[in-house]
Amino acid sequence: MNSELKRYLSTTFLITWVCWWVEALLIKLTAMGAKDLLPMILFTVGGMGPPIAAYRVMSKRPSWSGVKKAIFSYKKSGVLIFVLFALAEIALFTLSSDGFIDDIKQAPISPAIIIGVVFLQAVFIYGGNEEWGWRGTMQPLVAQRMPFVPAVIIVGVVWSLWHLPLWFIEGDGHQGMNPLFFLAFGIILSFWLAAIYKTSRSVFFTMLFHGLTNTLMGVLKFNINFIFLTGCTILTIGAILIYSWTDKRTGKTEEEPHIV
Repeated sequence: MNSELKRYLSTTFLITWVCWWVEALLIKLTAMGAKDLLPMILFTVGGMGPPIAAYRVMSKRPSWSGVKKAIFSYKKSGVLIFVLFALAEIALFTLSSDGFIDDIKQAPISPAIIIGVVFLQAVFIYGGNEEWGWRGTMQPLVAQRMPFVPAVIIVGVVWSLWHLPLWFIEGDGHQGMNPLFFLAFGIILSFWLAAIYKTSRSVFFTMLFHGLTNTLMGVLKFNINFIFLTGCTILTIGAILIYSWTDKRTGKTEEEPHIV
């Protein structure tokens, strides 16, 4: 494990786990709930562990322009792959669902407005913000030392375990999710995100896709059925083929993290 990877992992786990374990204890030992101000602050700050860690892995004097370049730069050749994966994921979740959750059906405002707000939050605060760390930093660092498939599995497992304290925070939505499914889907999603990042070299595209995934899982009553499992399998195989094709075309010279 090189120094950049050690620095990234130690920083992100320290920030996130301190905040989220403290939040779990705070809710357990006091009358506060997950929606109260202090727990929400701890939850939000904890979720910023990966981007803060990615920033720490940057050069000694990172500038604002360097941060913008690290996040928003992209390759035009990867735009089509991003769009195709996004459309495929929307179709996958829609076809395997029973429609919108009841909260959206019963809301007094348009579902489009609710979904739009949820998506923006998911991209920039609750999910997508992690991507500079996991796909923009850790994935390339691990992929420098091993083939694509084991590298993605390692990142997916570590990324999933990073979420562990959420199952101990009373009132958090993760408590209603099977942790084994979360681990498995975290690995699967890591393949899709890695392919998008490999072809586009864009942290922002992975932020958008991560936010899209969280939004779909949050607003739809999706089912783990034949359609869902088949779609996940096809997309994962596609991600491996796309990554391998891109790797042969560009070589390992592009397997570098966004460190400026």
